[in-house]
Amino acid sequence: NHYTIPPEATLVKEGDLNSDLIVLVSGKICVNTTSKEGNTFDLAELTSGSLFGEMSLLEKRPAVATVKALEECIIWQISHEKISSLQVSNPELSLEWQQLIAKKLALQLTKQNEWIYRNVSNVQAIEPLRKVLILFASLNECDIYKLAKIGKLMHVEPGCCLVRQGENVTSLYLLLSGEAEILIEINKESKKVGSSCRGEILGEVTFLLPEQRGASATVKSNGMELLCLDKQELAKLLKEDPNFGARFYIALSRMLSQRSRDQLVSRQLSSLSQKKLIETQAENAAEMDLNELADTSRAGRQFQWLCEKFQMHSKI
Repeated sequence: NHYTIPPEATLVKEGDLNSDLIVLVSGKICVNTTSKEGNTFDLAELTSGSLFGEMSLLEKRPAVATVKALEECIIWQISHEKISSLQVSNPELSLEWQQLIAKKLALQLTKQNEWIYRNVSNVQAIEPLRKVLILFASLNECDIYKLAKIGKLMHVEPGCCLVRQGENVTSLYLLLSGEAEILIEINKESKKVGSSCRGEILGEVTFLLPEQRGASATVKSNGMELLCLDKQELAKLLKEDPNFGARFYIALSRMLSQRSRDQLVSRQLSSLSQKKLIETQAENAAEMDLNELADTSRAGRQFQWLCEKFQMHSKI
């Protein structure tokens, strides 16, 4: 369905749970979020061709930002049910659509990183990366087996750099054991902005945005073992099996969405969304999402199998 939206109208309200994905056909919109003190911060201005509303759908959580029309806009609203039905009716189109959403979130997170370091004072706070369980919870056993077939084990000694900021990244990395520091160069000074430990994924942004040359950060090893997935081989594998490809990109989207949300919350932003989430969790404290629990448990078993398979092979 398409609609004409007047200037100043609110399309998405921070703290509300949205059921549709919205495409901006024409016009201009503003995206802003609220601090703990009640101040409003503008995150971005978007123009025609932009997508929004996907984070609530992916995480089933309240929107992290408010979206308002700056001028008259024409939008399309696409229901989650219609998007999900593509996996059965048109797997190839579903793959392309989910890849598009994942790329959009990767670009959004990249721009959000720049905004955070430019506008928020406490950028030195350590930001943990999202664990691989989010990825594996969306994949089945056959998917994990396919990843294992193209994967290679890599050992990185303490003090060595896996990737350096600005350099080409040829693989997607799953951290099987050990730890790493995430550093970025700000005003010619190297600053630690995150850390990675067992179960993390590295290199997903450059996988999704190959046109952006080079790593966005330096990854320095404290001693670790990684499963390396060559990006060209992985892209070929996802294209050959559209259903697997769609599941993989959905998983990356969920991971990027939660990273984006966590980054805002850690800087005491998106306060209306966080308040609504806490209220909802308190109301449903006695209820357990058994499906989510089962997915997490299954993801843990699959990751453990992958670790044992490669670490056992390395000892033979």
